[in-house]
Amino acid sequence: MEEQEEVEKTYTEQELQERIAQINAENEAKFDDKFNRRWASHERKLAKDNAEKEELINLLKEQTKTENLNDLLELSYKQYGKERPVYENEEDEKILGQNDAKKILDLDMKSITEEAERLASKQRSTRENAAFIEIGKYLTEEKSKQKRKNEIKEAGIEEDILNDDDFQKFMSKFNENTTIKEIYDLYGKKETKPFSAGSLKDKKVKDIDEYFTEEEFMALTKEDLENPKIYEKAMKSRLHFK
Repeated sequence: MEEQEEVEKTYTEQELQERIAQINAENEAKFDDKFNRRWASHERKLAKDNAEKEELINLLKEQTKTENLNDLLELSYKQYGKERPVYENEEDEKILGQNDAKKILDLDMKSITEEAERLASKQRSTRENAAFIEIGKYLTEEKSKQKRKNEIKEAGIEEDILNDDDFQKFMSKFNENTTIKEIYDLYGKKETKPFSAGSLKDKKVKDIDEYFTEEEFMALTKEDLENPKIYEKAMKSRLHFK
């Protein structure tokens, strides 16, 4: 029996690409058909569920004499003794809370403090918490101002100094742990022969890291301390004085 030789089919590059495209098209058609059948089934189930929900809602509205779904929900939560959840836009609620705080801060200090205490003692909503934060900032600032006023009174300094823009700017360089008297002494200290800031500018950079002597430190003026390098050197220097 003669053996028949099997001749393998060879494809050109173009034929190979056409065959691949044909296979992909067939697979895609099968997938689309399966997906469409599945989606049609899902749509039928969805339509049935929605029809049943609508039927139930209409029945309840008829029996409870409510006109819309919102009224029906309100009545249902009330009848079951449940609190209806509040769905809020967080950013909008924060803005409303900040506006609430502005109105509260127009009241007297006693009323402001009472409102702060009320909000502090409860579970706050986003709106209430935004108001609470703003009121807290205000009370903290007022407490700081009062502390400064008490320090000024105790040090025998005129209270009007707090209204001086230059002094306010100078005072902002210090942290709240620095007493007002220390700040005031540095601000107003002037000698007959004041230490010249110009001479510092002429010094070499390596000298900037050195400390002032106590005499040089006490001779500094507020104009000198406007220079960041002089100010930093002065603050370092005072830590080494007795």
